[in-house]
Amino acid sequence: MKNFLVLYQSTVSASEQMKNATPQQAKAGMDAWMAWARRAGSGIVDMGSPVASAGRVSGSAQVGAGNSQVGGFSIPRRRRRRSIC
Repeated sequence: MKNFLVLYQSTVSASEQMKNATPQQAKAGMDAWMAWARRAGSGIVDMGSPVASAGRVSGSAQVGAGNSQVGGFSIPRRRRRRSIC
């Protein structure tokens, strides 16, 4: 079985989304996330998490602001040909 890195992209960070969500919206989002995890079962190696703002390391090892819109990640495993989770 092969593992994959799935990156979630958004123009709004996960922390911004949660800050602006009502309790009902936050619960609905978490319920959908957990339902996906139950369906995928052992097909998930790592549920992942939100990520902080991206940075960029230049050739001179200086860290600068990145422009990534990656908001989180998961690591699923391919269980069958042509399917992930």
